[in-house]
Amino acid sequence: MKLLAGLGNKGESYRKNRHNVGFVFVDKVFETLKEEGLYFSYSKKFDSLLCQIDDLILAKPQTMMNFSGKAVSKIVSFYKIPISQLWLAYDDLDIPLGQYKIVFDKPPKTHNGVFSIIDLLSSSSFWHIRLGVDNRSKENKEKGEEYILKDFLPAEEKIIGGVIEKVASDFLKRVFLK
Repeated sequence: MKLLAGLGNKGESYRKNRHNVGFVFVDKVFETLKEEGLYFSYSKKFDSLLCQIDDLILAKPQTMMNFSGKAVSKIVSFYKIPISQLWLAYDDLDIPLGQYKIVFDKPPKTHNGVFSIIDLLSSSSFWHIRLGVDNRSKENKEKGEEYILKDFLPAEEKIIGGVIEKVASDFLKRVFLK
């Protein structure tokens, strides 16, 4: 069993935020794999939107970003998912918009949602799908905590959409070829 968890904040006002790119990634994987009759459903037990496709669980924690560890750790524990089979998709301000990294056991320098998961799992030894969202100019380096809660501009949406499509394809090859 494998788990792909995308990080974001619940609610319509956050839907197009840079901080919600993890949810967008999970939605893209779902669209790619979707079969008739499959859909996300809310699980109160895990405080997450979940969908299972074969041996892959897709999750969008509804705990709000900084408390994502509560939901992810419950899912990992209940389904007995090896930590090495956790794939976590999230926004990363250390990476420029249009770039990404898929790395094992290499978390970002700062990200409260990721740190919440690491803290509750007592490990960072899982797959990190780090999606670059930083498009700030050097002259106007807005604070990260404010910047990530802003919506992507239309031109940025096209860039991140292309990246997500490419990364989703890469993810699916890695997961289903193992």
